[in-house]
Amino acid sequence: MDVDQISTRIAELATGAGVEPPTVKSGKMPEWQPGGVQIRHARKWQPYVVIGGARFSDLSATEQDKVLLGAVVAADVARTGLGRFMRTAAPILFWPLTVLALVASVQGVPLWLLVTLAVLMYFVGVLAAQFVLWNRRAVYQLDCRLAELMGRPYWDGLADLESREGSQIPKGFITWYCRLVVPSRPRRVKRLDAATRCSGQGWKPPQ
Repeated sequence: MDVDQISTRIAELATGAGVEPPTVKSGKMPEWQPGGVQIRHARKWQPYVVIGGARFSDLSATEQDKVLLGAVVAADVARTGLGRFMRTAAPILFWPLTVLALVASVQGVPLWLLVTLAVLMYFVGVLAAQFVLWNRRAVYQLDCRLAELMGRPYWDGLADLESREGSQIPKGFITWYCRLVVPSRPRRVKRLDAATRCSGQGWKPPQ
């Protein structure tokens, strides 16, 4: 499918799922990217779906639908949660920076060092909050939304596809990073088992 066809299919899936269809763009991404699909963010943390590489084209039609529906719901989770989270995280980080500034002024710390520490502290804090804390929570929300919408067997199939595609990720920092921001499958299964609302009857995507 080309980008126009994918956009049309995503619009159909979004309508069935009852969410706003995200914008779809083609773009470059690593060869190992699971499913050949990524969620990226534009200004004001608005998510859009990027399709790239041969990995998406290599999937069967059923697998493509699973990946696209996952992207649709993931974009909706990001749209409704990430911006609010970042607006909350920024003020929280303001107070440690204020305390640091007061301590530094009393101790006679040079201004350039204070500014450097403040910038590092702020950006490290924001990045950690965004890419670790929020992302892990968003994965749990996405799992629940998909299981509620499509039924647990559908989620199991998507998780199997994710595991298969994820096995292609090269070992090293990338693997460590993925493990950090994405909970393990046993943890995700445990969360689903414990949440009775995450057990829908299943909706059949339009053909």
